Amino acid sequence: MQDKRIAAKNQQVVLHLFDALRANDRERVLSFFTEETVFQPLARASVRGHDAIWSALNAAIAETELAGYRFGDIVSSNDGRVEAERFERYLVDGIWSERCITEILSVRGAKVTQWRETSARDSSDIGGN
Repeated sequence: MQDKRIAAKNQQVVLHLFDALRANDRERVLSFFTEETVFQPLARASVRGHDAIWSALNAAIAETELAGYRFGDIVSSNDGRVEAERFERYLVDGIWSERCITEILSVRGAKVTQWRETSARDSSDIGGN
């Protein structure tokens, strides 16, 4: 039987990480990882450790004019697995787009031990300039 308190705690860790990402707060973002944490960005090589994770996050942002992001569904289990949807809104060549990225994270205690971006769906021109 799943302990809903553990699953909820894991989910809260990820939600707090996403809040730190929204604020672009390097110290807060990196506080959710250890030097052994592995981050697998979408369509990129995996990286390990604080500096490499921060660099990978910034490389993805630098490719577009990112206007912000929001989070959709999030589900978690007591084994540490958390799945979430992140919607990025960005401008490329004068066209506004939104991309939904599926995230799978492993949480142990208050730390993320693994984070994989597993898929993305794009919608061309969602309106607005």
